[in-house]
Amino acid sequence: MVQIRDPNTCANFNEITIENINFDWFVDFEKTRIVGAAILNYRVLKDTDKIILDISDQTICSIKLNGKKCKARSGEIPLVGKYLLIDGQFSSGQKGKIEFQYSTSSSASALQFVESSLTADRTHPFLYSQCQQIHAKSLVPCMDTPAVKQTYTANITVPKGMQCLMSAVLLEDEGRPINNREIDGSEQFVQFNFLQVC
Repeated sequence: MVQIRDPNTCANFNEITIENINFDWFVDFEKTRIVGAAILNYRVLKDTDKIILDISDQTICSIKLNGKKCKARSGEIPLVGKYLLIDGQFSSGQKGKIEFQYSTSSSASALQFVESSLTADRTHPFLYSQCQQIHAKSLVPCMDTPAVKQTYTANITVPKGMQCLMSAVLLEDEGRPINNREIDGSEQFVQFNFLQVC
């Protein structure tokens, strides 16, 4: 069988694939970043002793592999980018989960935060994302290659009065109030739930 190569990724996508990602994010407009969790559901394509993911400037607080805390090491391949390597024994056909608690950088190339003064109504800030080319790795540790296609679910928390849209089905008509998340005791938040399927 011919092995697919992609010169723009560090990921070992010929050995392991990501089938689904579950996001639980808080959009922090003050610090222009996203904070939260991502659970990558993987399937092993052939026996290997590692999972390699593309990364770019995230602050990773913790990693769990199949529910257990694990360590990873990072590195960089010149002209390709940074990577995160998780050691282990992974057998063909095996499925599992990698959970990251992390935040994006305020300079994440996939995210563009727009101040409220620059928006049409000048009342709320705006955020849009663009992951084409090789920008997804600045949003989430992933296999940033078109050779890996996955579905996702997302719970996104934003300030009350704001709307959240994604390339997925919104599961509720409007955001659910979240009363236990406050900044400076005054701002309330709403959560939007999405399901993206192929």
